[in-house]
Amino acid sequence: MRLQELFTLHKASSRAYKDHERGEVPFVSNGLSNNGVIGFVTPLRGERVFRFQGICLSAFCEATVQEPPFLPRGNGGSGLVILEPKQSMPYKELAYYAAYLNKGVRWRFSFGRMVTSERVKGILLPEYTSSIECPDIASVLPPRHGTSVSVEIGSYIYVPLTELFDIASGAIHSREKLRPGDVPLVSCSADNNGISGFYDVAEGMIHQDKLTVAYDGQPLTARYHPYRFSAYDNVGILTPKTNLRLPTVMFVAFQIEGQKWRYSYGRKCYREKLSRLRLAMPTRNGHNLDENAIERLVSGTSYWDYLRSQVMAIQEGGRRKGGLRPFVR
Repeated sequence: MRLQELFTLHKASSRAYKDHERGEVPFVSNGLSNNGVIGFVTPLRGERVFRFQGICLSAFCEATVQEPPFLPRGNGGSGLVILEPKQSMPYKELAYYAAYLNKGVRWRFSFGRMVTSERVKGILLPEYTSSIECPDIASVLPPRHGTSVSVEIGSYIYVPLTELFDIASGAIHSREKLRPGDVPLVSCSADNNGISGFYDVAEGMIHQDKLTVAYDGQPLTARYHPYRFSAYDNVGILTPKTNLRLPTVMFVAFQIEGQKWRYSYGRKCYREKLSRLRLAMPTRNGHNLDENAIERLVSGTSYWDYLRSQVMAIQEGGRRKGGLRPFVR
């Protein structure tokens, strides 16, 4: 059956995400991370908020199932296409069609050939049957707790990254000569915490309890690794100059990610550029890093308890084996 026989196609209409004030309505953009949601906003007059359960198709045919209400990106020439079921569909069926679009159709689209209603309306979709298995997404997600954002910050100052960390680059240029092993090799990928595989790596190339920052691919992708790891030479490795708390390190990673807009595949980052990065950090009296405020900010996020417990478990396992320095005070 063709897509237009199952769905009514709508064109998104909205201003840019940065034009909005914070609110309660998910703003859906390109990408699959966080189900395409890049933040929560207050819709502006004249914007098209959708109030049905449906599928959002990004400019690159990334399909996500959205719960109402949601506001899809609709500014510029790459606004999202919204698929509204013509007849009532259970979530399981919507997830099935979204999965098929992601796996079987997405390869047809690119920056030079973006999704439009005309280009996707005739796509043939396989027949859905209720016997098809669909995981209960809620059951596989880690437990979350209520969020809290009412943290009083004295002031922010821009701190050079080099005041907080020593910056080096990974030592692995190619994995072709590496044998399989048990050391994670960190790449520029944003998926799987950047890990591209597990290899037998010389001890002098192994790190632990450090941040990595991608120079290439998706520059400034920042990931924390409480375990032993190695890294490609197009990945920066950040070693804390002092015993920073885990929430502070995670906050730094968040702040680095917030600078991604400065770089792209066509404008890569390098160690020298990363060394010039300055981050807005909460301070006391305008000069001392306020790790108490940072910890209150970070611990108020949805999955912090789960993340912290996983890091602690990894560190405890390392201490039993010997040699792993505790990272959390």
